[in-house]
Amino acid sequence: MTTLIFEGLDGAGKSTLINSFSEKSGTPILPKMGKLMSDSDAKIAVKGMQVSDIRMFYMEHSWQNMKELSIRKDPFLMDRWIAGMLATHVLRGGKMLEGTLQKYDWSPLRKFDCIFVRASQKVRTERMLKRGELSLTDSASLSNETEDIHMSMCQRFYKRVILLDTSDLNPAECLDELERILS
Repeated sequence: MTTLIFEGLDGAGKSTLINSFSEKSGTPILPKMGKLMSDSDAKIAVKGMQVSDIRMFYMEHSWQNMKELSIRKDPFLMDRWIAGMLATHVLRGGKMLEGTLQKYDWSPLRKFDCIFVRASQKVRTERMLKRGELSLTDSASLSNETEDIHMSMCQRFYKRVILLDTSDLNPAECLDELERILS
């Protein structure tokens, strides 16, 4: 078993797939990137800071965490990491955070494989509505443009990006397809 990072937009089926895969394989799931920052760190960072400064704080934290995780010997699964955050910042901020990307050495990510979970915009929206989470997600997080940028970020960061389209599959079929791809 190898470490896998699951990337994709809200409603694509990442969490359902990663939970099923973890249960079947016994591979632990590490907390989502945003959950790795402690509440006290987040409160200290946000108090009196500009949005751009908060993004830089988050990037610094993400980079430090990535360095620590890249030296782990045991396999793990992770539900989204840095590529998704960068993709939404590109659309919200109107530009790629090239300065941030150049500031840090992201090459340790090249040791990880990425499962890019994709679903049509219609399916993602339906799933978010069904879970009652659509109001928590902005239009940038559901757009096809964000998905394209997200995919390009994954291709830039990870060793290998494996595409899994869940649009026409139920959860059991998604797991079967993932196992087929990985075998």
